[in-house]
Amino acid sequence: MEESKKSFWIGIGLLFFSMIILAIVFVPFFLPKREVAQKPVIENGNGLIEGAPDVPGDCASMSDGAKRKECFNRRHLSEILYKTKNIKDCLMFDDLTFRNDCLFREASLRMDGRYCGKLSSESDRSRCVQDVAINSNNPALCHESDGDVFESQECVDRVKATNIGKNGDTSLPLDYCAKIKTLEYGKLCVLDASRNGVELTEKTGETVFKQSFEAYVAYRAAKTEADCQKIQFEGARLACSAMIKDGNFDYDKDGIADYNELWFGTDPSKADTDGDGLNDYDEIAKGCDPSVADTDHDGLSDYQEVKTYKSSCSKPDSDNDGIKDGEAVKLGKDPISNDQDRDGLADDLEKKIGTDPLNPDTDGDGMSDGAEWNNGFNPLKKGQSLYDTDQDGLNDIDEIFYGTDRFKKDTDGDGKDDLTEIQELSNPTGPGDLDFDMDGLTDLKEKELGTNPTVADTDGDGKSDLNEAMGGSDSLK
Repeated sequence: MEESKKSFWIGIGLLFFSMIILAIVFVPFFLPKREVAQKPVIENGNGLIEGAPDVPGDCASMSDGAKRKECFNRRHLSEILYKTKNIKDCLMFDDLTFRNDCLFREASLRMDGRYCGKLSSESDRSRCVQDVAINSNNPALCHESDGDVFESQECVDRVKATNIGKNGDTSLPLDYCAKIKTLEYGKLCVLDASRNGVELTEKTGETVFKQSFEAYVAYRAAKTEADCQKIQFEGARLACSAMIKDGNFDYDKDGIADYNELWFGTDPSKADTDGDGLNDYDEIAKGCDPSVADTDHDGLSDYQEVKTYKSSCSKPDSDNDGIKDGEAVKLGKDPISNDQDRDGLADDLEKKIGTDPLNPDTDGDGMSDGAEWNNGFNPLKKGQSLYDTDQDGLNDIDEIFYGTDRFKKDTDGDGKDDLTEIQELSNPTGPGDLDFDMDGLTDLKEKELGTNPTVADTDGDGKSDLNEAMGGSDSLK
């Protein structure tokens, strides 16, 4: 009897214990789940992703070395963009992709074209200036870029097209958009006018623009052959008919879809709209205007520039020798004679830095001398290692950032080398102390006050650090 009781209570105990275990395992599934707040993630055009600086994730635990380094770089980039906002911190990246992305975005955020000059690549500097000009609605900035004339005009046209209505205008004559000549920006102007509530009034004498835009709209809306026949522009009418019959979206087989051709203002029924021998696709890819046979008006057709002489179709004097490309050819000269190996470096500069003016890739590492030099690399050493031409301890790419001379250890000749002056916060390019953000307070004074020496208005209240310091208010609040 006693043995039976004992077994009974043991059974009851085991059953109770089992129920507790089951409760621990299954009850959480029936409880309401607590939402975990997700940090915002921003993806930029270069495929880099930054979250807020405290975005969860343990970079150190990643076993893959490359992914671990990228994780740390992304976190560092986030801290610069969202916390420190110190453009000099961008120089800490040894990965040039992150470094350039950081510099570009910091320069753009400051809405000051002068900071774009700190980017090492000419194309990035030009793109940055355009970005600032558009965001600040200031077309005058377009001419501060060291790009060619055609790019400057494109920048002006983009500002005009994308900022229509931003000056408070509710109506403008149609010619405001119609007289924009750069590729698709005239049509973009019309669309932005509608988006921003601007009425485009009056008629335009720009017949080509009017027909091209009307053809673009009609082509996109066409459902039947009858719809196509209403289009006045013959090239668009032919392309539209082909689309209705057999779904042909590139009538002239030039690599550009018909509706894109109409957007760009080229003829979808002609592979070479301007008849210069260079097809529309190649012209757009090379930065030429496919509707103009001689984009830069230098006396050479775009075909001759791209295919024969390898000169710039958008820069009238490709080698900057004071003679237009067409005139140089008439005189029996090579329009890019200052760069015999056509690597992007003038022959005189190649001789100065020791590269071969007859070999576009002196060190044979697969990257041209011009590409290496212009991005701070050593064109005399394989592997694209960073270069320090004047051996002052400051890499060439950093000399571009600070505006110092790559060929002089002491740019301003005051007895102190550039690196020492930068470390001491004195000005390496002239007298006095460094004032990086150009706000009137030297970097030494900003260090004393605790303000950010790379931002003119540290606390973002609309008053510069100098004005707040002079008025006795706190520049940090």
